[in-house]
Amino acid sequence: MVSPRNNGKKFRISGELICRWQINNASTFIEDLEWFVSRIQKNIFKRVQSPPIIITSKSSYGYDIRESMIPFIPTKLYKRLKAKVLKKENYFQSKKIR
Repeated sequence: MVSPRNNGKKFRISGELICRWQINNASTFIEDLEWFVSRIQKNIFKRVQSPPIIITSKSSYGYDIRESMIPFIPTKLYKRLKAKVLKKENYFQSKKIR
């Protein structure tokens, strides 16, 4: 989460981009995060469906990067963190973009 203290430096994102894409709004941030997680989950299913291919690198899916096709089930920690983020309507303050 981006806070006014680190001004997006932890993620190397400028404050202007954070405001432009409205991820400084807590509900928009959570919506985007959940969309991203759902896309990753669907990609896992497609990777499992694909035929075997020749491995050309030391790092490959299925060998050293393990994935599960089990659907995402929000944990208590996720629900607690989500509620904490949603309590903050706007968790990043920046100058208005012109």
